[in-house]
Amino acid sequence: MIADLLKEEDFDLILLQEVYSEKDYLFLKRALSHCNPHSHYFKSGVIGSGLALFSKHKLLDVFLYRYSVNGFPYKAFHGDWFAGKAVGMVVVNIGGMVAHVYITHLHAEYSRENDAYLPHRVAQTWELVQFLRLTSAAADLIILGGDLNMHPSDLGIRLLRGYTGLVDCYHATQNFQGCPDGATYIPQNPFTSKSELETFPNGIRIDYILFKGSATLAAKCDSFSTTMGCVPGQPFPYSDHEALSAMLLAQRQQKKQEEEEAMASSELLANLIDTMNEARTEVKVGLHHVEGMRHTAMRMGIMGLALLLLEMLIALVPWLAVSTEQGFPRATFYLLGSLSLVTLVLTGVLYIFYSTQVKALHSTEEQMRLAVLRLQEQVTSRGPHSRDLAPPEDLEKQGTGRGAISTPRCKMAALQDCMGTMELGSHPVGTHGHCQGLPGWFQSHWLQHFRHTSKCCWNRNQVHSKCFQVPMQHFHHTRRWCRKVIREHLEHIQVHYKRGRLSPLREPESGGRGQNLRERSGGGKGKQRKRNRKD
Repeated sequence: MIADLLKEEDFDLILLQEVYSEKDYLFLKRALSHCNPHSHYFKSGVIGSGLALFSKHKLLDVFLYRYSVNGFPYKAFHGDWFAGKAVGMVVVNIGGMVAHVYITHLHAEYSRENDAYLPHRVAQTWELVQFLRLTSAAADLIILGGDLNMHPSDLGIRLLRGYTGLVDCYHATQNFQGCPDGATYIPQNPFTSKSELETFPNGIRIDYILFKGSATLAAKCDSFSTTMGCVPGQPFPYSDHEALSAMLLAQRQQKKQEEEEAMASSELLANLIDTMNEARTEVKVGLHHVEGMRHTAMRMGIMGLALLLLEMLIALVPWLAVSTEQGFPRATFYLLGSLSLVTLVLTGVLYIFYSTQVKALHSTEEQMRLAVLRLQEQVTSRGPHSRDLAPPEDLEKQGTGRGAISTPRCKMAALQDCMGTMELGSHPVGTHGHCQGLPGWFQSHWLQHFRHTSKCCWNRNQVHSKCFQVPMQHFHHTRRWCRKVIREHLEHIQVHYKRGRLSPLREPESGGRGQNLRERSGGGKGKQRKRNRKD
């Protein structure tokens, strides 16, 4: 039935996901051999990536990149780890136009309220962004299609579109036909989970076709549509997801002026920096979780090793004692020995797996950190068109060390008045008196701002980072550090604003943990007293 639909529509390119059976791919290949003679099946993981591409045009080049994080193998019912989620790339020549076509399927979202895979999906999105950027330089046209498992307003989509400049076909066309809001996962479909869509009566849009032209080629979406309802003559639909189809029009143009491109990008640069900071936050949350799981596996492995050594000592007792009788029951002895050995092996495997994930997330966070620094340098180096994006000109800069930051002079009087009247630990900073209107971090009680869910911290951290120009320096992922660090931050500002200056803070080093705010600002109370005496 799917093959019949594809033959009737006569597409130039067909991108399929969840084709986990190679027999199904071979069947489709034979069925589409006349209209789409060129095809490729991307193999990855244990059961396969499920990605298949069919083309009317000859494939010039093919490549597959597997994401470094793909869920957890012990969650077998989810199956994402066994699929080996990846992104496939195909280069085709369409009428003298070189098109780079990308197909991917990101990790699924199994719970909207408690999404344990959000850091993995963000990391996969970042790798997808980097893969697109580094492989599409010579392309006239870029097309990305697949099941991204993200809502249009989710972090991953904002990161993908903001960093690559890809255009969503649903928003780019005036001619749309299909489900309301372009939904591709709807409750009317009998194959969908109704519990997942209780809060989305019209369904959700998690499948996308995105595109982008180049400096010498203008591209636009002429029409966009989704399938609706069941297969003609059948009581069931084609799939649990509605299919997408788009008509893209491309036309050669004169090369764009670099200044115009710079101005256009400047308008989105500030939002992109905020999105990058938000993505770093989520990756750090996932990193902290995986590190905790690795420590748990290590402790369990040590326990299994200790139990195994104890079993070996018990086995040596008859050899060392005068009596040759074994006082320990043989069946119990073997059972405990087997249990300790199995525990040691399993925890060792889990420790290795978690270690690979820790390194992958560390690498992703480090790449994001460098990208944020590069974007901030672009902001400061812009011309007059980026005046609103660059740091204010009247910043008071202190310190010469690496990572020194600045604070706007316009906030100094309000902060001094606020700090002079507030009581640490009780006054809701930023909600009364002179504190009103200060950046987002000061808009709530110091115990309320750093809530221990990443979703609550996103918006407030990104607003605060705009003020202090050092993203994520106040974000901590453990409850025991949270209140202490915020109290130290308020004390830090109170002391230095009373002295008429602000000591610079530094962004924590990549991978650093447990370093409090006083250590990052130059030492604790003892060192601060020494500085005061010198002054």
